[in-house]
Amino acid sequence: MTGTFTMDKKKADRFKGTNVLVVGLARTGIAAARFLSELGCRITISERRGIKEAEDALQEIKDVDVQLEFGGHKEGTFLDKDWILVSPGIPMNIPPLEKARAKGIPVLSDIELAFQITSVPILAITGTNGKTTTTALLGEIFSNAGKGVFVGGNIGTPILNAFEQDQGFEFFVIEVSSFQLEGVKDFAPHIAVILNLTPDHLDRYSSMAEYQEAKARILKAQTRLDYAILNAQDPWLCNMADVGKADTYFFDNKQPVSRGAGLRGGDIIIQDRGKQINIGPARQMGLKGVHNLDNMMAACLAAYLSGISEDVIMGTLKDFKGLPHRLEKVRELNGIQFINDSKGTNIGAVIKAIESIDTPVILIAGGRNKGGDFGLLAQWIKEKTKAVFLIGEARAEIANSLKNYTEVNESEDLRSAVIGAYRKAKPGDTVLLSPGCASFDMFKDYCDRGEKFKRIVMEIDDAEQKKF
Repeated sequence: MTGTFTMDKKKADRFKGTNVLVVGLARTGIAAARFLSELGCRITISERRGIKEAEDALQEIKDVDVQLEFGGHKEGTFLDKDWILVSPGIPMNIPPLEKARAKGIPVLSDIELAFQITSVPILAITGTNGKTTTTALLGEIFSNAGKGVFVGGNIGTPILNAFEQDQGFEFFVIEVSSFQLEGVKDFAPHIAVILNLTPDHLDRYSSMAEYQEAKARILKAQTRLDYAILNAQDPWLCNMADVGKADTYFFDNKQPVSRGAGLRGGDIIIQDRGKQINIGPARQMGLKGVHNLDNMMAACLAAYLSGISEDVIMGTLKDFKGLPHRLEKVRELNGIQFINDSKGTNIGAVIKAIESIDTPVILIAGGRNKGGDFGLLAQWIKEKTKAVFLIGEARAEIANSLKNYTEVNESEDLRSAVIGAYRKAKPGDTVLLSPGCASFDMFKDYCDRGEKFKRIVMEIDDAEQKKF
């Protein structure tokens, strides 16, 4: 079996031969099926899509011995299993899962399973915004320090894939979503980072309090030998410092903190038990913007607590330029800057994007609303935008929320929104795609939306402008 260095065989053996149901056949379900097959489990997969819709996924598990159920989740399939592994996109309150739990059948997420079968330290990053960037940055720091690190989770590569790679990882650095945290019980990362908490996924959660409760699960099983890293400027997180037993550190983008990472004279400073470490000037870092200052501080702290030297930390921060679709500069044309923030899928992300831009903004937003209140954008829209161009299912709803604060335009598609924004912009302005919504009404995912935005922007030139 592969992954023998990363996996604790004694811990894994108790799953061998068990009868498991994998719910959902997307990226996590595929990884789970392949790994559980190697583990010696008897596997059933339940997928709500029809078999034709799932053809691509089926190709990836064609060599795996599984029982398949398509076209919905049948209650009986859930009630005769030893345990159930749920993909992040599946709501935990669907009736078959609720009945399985009532019967005492364990329901786990992939991160809970991974925790139960490994002794490798896990560093888990969550939050409403910034977790992908922070995860990638922290992984880069570990890599530059010569550590064997697996970087994945909700960032794109399921954590269970790590056990198929016989590399003897020393650390797991994983992005963790609230959906994954709904399926944890004993999950206790050695270092848990919560970056921020703003309204999101309120189409899945009934309130912010319920959303907060899901995020707080990352802390609950931690021990005194573990660490929690929280945002001192976030009131929701300040109330979570006592959720678990971990040794708690804070980061603060406005001032120094007595225990954690803060800002002093433009420098990122770590203070801990009388020790002070100057990581370096924030202006020299590759990532820009207040939100990225939070991400860098959190990554610095996690790396410091893992024994990484400040030289490696600072060197990585200087070189790391960020990820696609996150405040990504596409081009400048006739003095107009175009920025792709397609990953901005909630209101908090849009606010951070607008705050990070010091020119007048023409905003392109919209898509499938996840329960966000676009009225919360009013202050930033009024102060910093010249116009808003709206697309997707939610465009009329968003227009109604913002019409009293700026010029609002409803566009039929992304291309017409980009062209409209370009026509509206003047030299010195910024056209910003930061949708504040999910992409699935018009695109495959946020990456598809961002790539199409970039392609449209790159097709504009002086000659074509006359055609529009």
